[in-house]
Amino acid sequence: MLPASLPLRRIAASLPAIKHSTAHLIIPPLLHAPRYFSAHRFFSFSSPSSSFSTFVTTRSSSCRTVNGQQPASLTARIHKSAFYANIDDSKMAPQLEPFFKEVDNLQDHFIDRLRKAVAIPSISAQDDNRRDVVRMGEFLVDELKRLGAEVEIRQLGKEPGRPHLDLPPVILTRYGNDKNKRTILVYGHYDVQPALREDGWNTEPFTLTVDEKGRMFGINELVAPLTEDEKNLYTDIGFTMDNLYESLGNTTSIFPDKESTLMRRWRYPSLSVHGVEGAYSAPGAKTVIPAKVIGKFSIRTVPNMESDDVDRLVFDYVKAEFAKLNSKNTMDCSLQHGGKWWVASPKHWNFQAASKAVKQVFGMEPDMTREGGSIPITLTFEEATGKNVLLLPMGSSTDMAHSTNEKLDKRNYIEGTKLMGAYLHYVAEEPVNE
Repeated sequence: MLPASLPLRRIAASLPAIKHSTAHLIIPPLLHAPRYFSAHRFFSFSSPSSSFSTFVTTRSSSCRTVNGQQPASLTARIHKSAFYANIDDSKMAPQLEPFFKEVDNLQDHFIDRLRKAVAIPSISAQDDNRRDVVRMGEFLVDELKRLGAEVEIRQLGKEPGRPHLDLPPVILTRYGNDKNKRTILVYGHYDVQPALREDGWNTEPFTLTVDEKGRMFGINELVAPLTEDEKNLYTDIGFTMDNLYESLGNTTSIFPDKESTLMRRWRYPSLSVHGVEGAYSAPGAKTVIPAKVIGKFSIRTVPNMESDDVDRLVFDYVKAEFAKLNSKNTMDCSLQHGGKWWVASPKHWNFQAASKAVKQVFGMEPDMTREGGSIPITLTFEEATGKNVLLLPMGSSTDMAHSTNEKLDKRNYIEGTKLMGAYLHYVAEEPVNE
């Protein structure tokens, strides 16, 4: 388990030596990678300013994995409902039935353990909570040791850019060491984003609450072309526009149909405006021209968009647009953070094992979706180990990830536990054809 604020080069250096066939399971999802830019405009008081809409996001990686997807602020609500494992064919893997029953018997224990974890405000972005991040790591160490795991804690020194703070440690855990068996590397991080009741939460963010209702430019040319095989995938995906409307809370959408909506969310780049520093934002009016304004935006890159090409096109475009103003002010555009896109083949045996596990537990074939989360560690692991990386989400599109009132359905939490066990079972059965 790693803190989300950990520099990737330190993660790679901390990986244990791999001596035999190893598959990798990374719980949070990622396909696209973000590139964060900031544009700084400096004004002299002798010339008027014009509106400036070039903007960069704050770091959004400080979060906790609770639902198997890229974690949002934290999970502080579980929705209760009655459910049973939907085993499509009991003969598919009958040896898993005792395991599934044990998970059902222990679900209250699992929820209580989650309650203890949620109560720890492990907010890595705030200095005052750094001790809580470390405490979250200590909680994980205790739980892992209680399960009989071999645990090692590796200290990482000071945090880059914040020398007054120690980085939270990396927690390395091993269950067994049989060289004749496959090894699965599970990665997660254990810090969260800031969250306050006044942000709009219906409940205290760090108190687990059970809901009784039953629910726990030039850039386009860089994008990989759409093939017929990929285009056909969108038709069969189990998604409707009603799913989108439910998650948004209204019926407003940019695109009218499922296929266009999914392609824009999964395979095409996007530009997001995040904020402005320096402008007056308090209530009321203030007729003051700021001396400096910093705008922030991010661009989500997708397959075939190389970082250097994107950077060059962004810089050239912003500078060209600013030049049209003939302003006496100066403008600087810089890259704050960048990550490469990542994509994997669903035909790999690792994905085949996961597909069988989903069918075993949920009784249906899984959709092979492409998501736009920001987890550069996926590519880091793939390049460092040369092994296949699988993202196995267990959450719902209605979980309000990265938002207030984020929740986790109890069914997904318990059935997700079964899914992990079934996945490991099928990994062992898949033929070795690296």
